[in-house]
Amino acid sequence: SDEISYFENNCDLFINPSNDNELAEKIINRKSYGEKTYLEYVLALLDNNDQEYNYTNFTNVKHIFKVGGRYFLNEHFDYNNYNHDYDNINIHSPNFYSNACNSSCFKISKTNINHFIDSLKLYDSDVKSGRVDMERMLYRHIHRIPGITKQLDVLGMTCLCAIAPIPPTYELITYF
Repeated sequence: SDEISYFENNCDLFINPSNDNELAEKIINRKSYGEKTYLEYVLALLDNNDQEYNYTNFTNVKHIFKVGGRYFLNEHFDYNNYNHDYDNINIHSPNFYSNACNSSCFKISKTNINHFIDSLKLYDSDVKSGRVDMERMLYRHIHRIPGITKQLDVLGMTCLCAIAPIPPTYELITYF
């Protein structure tokens, strides 16, 4: 509730569709497809119904941030690192997950939103079928349109992860 309050008080628009049952029914049993569906839901709010994302209703929008539910911003988060016309979608180390990007936290710049929407549409069937997850869809997106992304050394987020066995123990993992 503290984080929701923070975003509501510090963002021009904060959308949390977690209680939208109609939207939840559209999501199939794949985490990545659910994530993609929620992104499309939010992006549709920016559409002027002419298939052009011109932000008629939200002229002050500069960036769209996606932060996953298990993650929270930490003391290393610096908005100035994100305040530019590039997308911030970080590529995972090939030792960790090859040909994939970090989908837990990323930013899409207003100037690139149409490219991102095109990628969501282009890779829809791959994500829906499970052939590609969001991490690999993002990787395809940034390689489909070179030069629109900027890697950040410091993302400024932390993850509360459950670690098996039962009962799970919890560990904080900080991404710098």
